[in-house]
Amino acid sequence: MSAVLASAVAQVGPHFGPPDRAFDGGDHPWRWVIGLAMLAIALAAIAVAVVALVRVNRAAAASAPTTTVTGASADARALLDDRLARGEIDPADYEARRALLESPTPSAPGTTTA
Repeated sequence: MSAVLASAVAQVGPHFGPPDRAFDGGDHPWRWVIGLAMLAIALAAIAVAVVALVRVNRAAAASAPTTTVTGASADARALLDDRLARGEIDPADYEARRALLESPTPSAPGTTTA
């Protein structure tokens, strides 16, 4: 039995597998073409995935509400709420100022938009 095992190891070689014949004129001379085709398919799949993710993110951003209160406008809204709570401004003034804060392009007081 050990003679059979020694013979098998001698045939397989030290790498425990068949010898790589891709570079020594082996039985598959077009193996590099298949490799390049697989690389092109993999790169195309990655490109398609990136484009799909960008489109999904753009669609999500486009459908998001535009009147959300964030950043500096959140601070201004909180200050406005506090002024109303302390009685410094009346509810009508509060509503007018809040509408200015929530408008997409707030204009300066006294100016008109066309």
